[in-house]
Amino acid sequence: MPGASASKNIYGTASSYPYVLKVSFKETATSVANNTSVISISGSLYGQYVSWASNYNSYLDIYWHDNRTNKNILVATSDAFTGNAMGQTRSVSKSITVTHNADGKLSGYAAIQFRAGSTSGGWSPPSTWLQTASTALTSIARASSISSLQGSVLGSAVIVGISRASSSFTHEVEYSYAESGWISVSTSAATSASFTPPVSLASQVPNATTGSLTVRVITMNGSTQVGSAVTKSINLSIPTSIVPTIGSATAARVDNGVPSDWGVYVVGFSQVEITFSASGASGSTIESNSISGPGIIANSNSATSSTFTVAGTKTYTCKTTDSRGRSATKSVSVIVVDYSNPSISVSAIRCNSDGTASANGTYLKVTCNYSIASVSGKNSVASRSVTCNGVSNTSFSSGAAFVLAAKCSIGSKYTLTATIKDALGKTATATIEIQTAERVMNVKANKKGIAFGKFAERDGYLEVAYKMLLENTFCMLTSGRIRQPLFMVSGSANGDGVVLGNSGGVVVLSSGKAYNSYINNVGAIDVTKKSAYVLCDDDLRIITGLQDPANRKSVYVYSNGVVEIPSTLHAASHVISNGGYLYSRANGKEIKIGSENASYCHYITTASTHWFNTQVYIAGALQVEGKLAAGTILHPTGAEWIGFYSSNANAYTNTKRKTYIGPNGTTNFYIQNEAGGSCIVNKAWSVGSDRRLKKDIENIPEIYMDIWKELNPKLFKWNDVNFGTGKNEFGLIAQDVIAAFEKHGLNYREYSLITPFIIGTPDEIDEENGSKKELTEYFSLSYDHYFMMTAQVVKKQQEEIDTLKQEVSELKELVKQLLGKEVS
Repeated sequence: MPGASASKNIYGTASSYPYVLKVSFKETATSVANNTSVISISGSLYGQYVSWASNYNSYLDIYWHDNRTNKNILVATSDAFTGNAMGQTRSVSKSITVTHNADGKLSGYAAIQFRAGSTSGGWSPPSTWLQTASTALTSIARASSISSLQGSVLGSAVIVGISRASSSFTHEVEYSYAESGWISVSTSAATSASFTPPVSLASQVPNATTGSLTVRVITMNGSTQVGSAVTKSINLSIPTSIVPTIGSATAARVDNGVPSDWGVYVVGFSQVEITFSASGASGSTIESNSISGPGIIANSNSATSSTFTVAGTKTYTCKTTDSRGRSATKSVSVIVVDYSNPSISVSAIRCNSDGTASANGTYLKVTCNYSIASVSGKNSVASRSVTCNGVSNTSFSSGAAFVLAAKCSIGSKYTLTATIKDALGKTATATIEIQTAERVMNVKANKKGIAFGKFAERDGYLEVAYKMLLENTFCMLTSGRIRQPLFMVSGSANGDGVVLGNSGGVVVLSSGKAYNSYINNVGAIDVTKKSAYVLCDDDLRIITGLQDPANRKSVYVYSNGVVEIPSTLHAASHVISNGGYLYSRANGKEIKIGSENASYCHYITTASTHWFNTQVYIAGALQVEGKLAAGTILHPTGAEWIGFYSSNANAYTNTKRKTYIGPNGTTNFYIQNEAGGSCIVNKAWSVGSDRRLKKDIENIPEIYMDIWKELNPKLFKWNDVNFGTGKNEFGLIAQDVIAAFEKHGLNYREYSLITPFIIGTPDEIDEENGSKKELTEYFSLSYDHYFMMTAQVVKKQQEEIDTLKQEVSELKELVKQLLGKEVS
């Protein structure tokens, strides 16, 4: 076993013969259990040819010094002696137990000190110190360490690697998960141990998806513990299969008038109530519930949809989220049957009692066509009737003619009404007029009315049932003003048109569309002498031009429908000037100027102001010299009210120009549309946001966060360079947004994020083939709404980041406590 020794010759001043001073130590035993060694130390003083005698006591002291205490520890002192005879040895010795360092290692040395009583005679040696070299003692095996700890998920194996100092050591292995307490794994593990923590321990962390697993190893030498227990920790996640449970999801009909025994959902009537139950898993609790689907967005476990408007399968997603942030979903679907209101049409002719057609008949031969929605065969006709002149029929079939004994006088008009009602209480009605019998000319019995093609019915009127062709001008003027209409068309005037003479006047189109009618006097309305008036109860299209005399009056167009004045105003000769107006009022409908087939249409005037009181469609280019005002909408101030300039140098100007809205000043905004230009606004847009202006306010549900995650911004260029700048653009694709909404069962048309718009106008005619043009629906996006969704996602992510920061901080504090030092 380890040890060391040292010796030294020392002399008295009166002698040349030396005394020999010696010291030595030796490790004689070790204790693994106690981490100690037994050290035997001895020292001596010997003079072979020299001696001394004194009246004073001398001593020998032996010491121990090691690297654990770093002190000289007095071990023993010899008996006092006053001299030493020649050949005599003075000695001292003792064994001590020393404790090793925590790692089982220890180094040290032994020392001896001779303390002389007196050296006055010259024969006694002086006081002297002597020590051995520092020597390592036996390294004592200590407590084992955990060399590795592997595991990731509850319910899966955890492997513990143990590094032991002695092959005779065994180990007790235990673990705890979160606050579970210690659970024994092995009492005799050698260099490793494995175990599987049960999934049931997830209940220890009801509000998190991971928990801390700590393994503790106790080293044993036989039945004696060696050193202190050692620990090591890792995080084990809760299996992803541990999610909340949706026990049931049910759909209940809200019939709203649909007979309950039909057992169907019906468009326009039914709603659905969705309800589900949910529970947490392994200790978690339910934090939130939601339902989403057609007509439902709710943050609860029960909600009722809006009334169905579209047939088909409707799928609703029930979602629950627990305290761990984990979710489960379950879907429930219902089938909605289509429904439309009943429809009915009716026709009738005068006839005899046997149904034979007769213009002078007082009976009516009636044919009524009707239909009702099937509703999967559940619907039926509840009632039907045809009534005229107080006589009714309630037992007819659709499409089958029958004779109604209405006793309609040949000299009077009658109203015939047909009605159908279905089992859901919805009705449809059709009404037609039964005209008088035909007469080439008829004078009213009181001689106060005359009619052509029918019986005269009204006093003071000339009634005409035939078409009219006027070869000359009619004019009714009183004091230079038109008091009564000159001409009336009481039905449609499709294609044949109306001729107005050179003296001006009024054309009244009292009912029916006059879409392709025209007002013509050798190709134009001549308003040199008198103002011309055009009045129409329905749509009106003027398809010829206007003359250009030096001093014209005005053309006034009044209509309850759409007024169209197409490309015939494009020529410079069609200028309305010298105080004249084209004054169009459409009573809330639109006024159309220009044509898609015309390259451009000028509306040129030197008048100071031109008013458009309703919406104006311009298919070509519009040039206004002067001020253009639309009701009370445009009221900027400055030299120019509004100016539109083409960015196409070939349109009608040789210079590319800007398009301004409002004065071109530093305090107003303008729109710049030059090549490479952009929309410039020098003031921020402000959008109304007052709480008092809003309703149904709630936090944005998580389903919209899921939609946001599926939206991928794209890099693109516009097909038409006039639509954009011709450069690369960033943005979303509207169809992708629609698909994301529909994937989650949401109707995009219920959200202002996506706005459809139409290229083309209703009833627009293709002049090449005379058919209606197809309308094309396009989509625009309101990026403000997308940014609000993004803000909610960022807010959610920041909350998660803050939570993770807190968890990291707590883990660092735990590691600090375990290791006793800071962790970066």
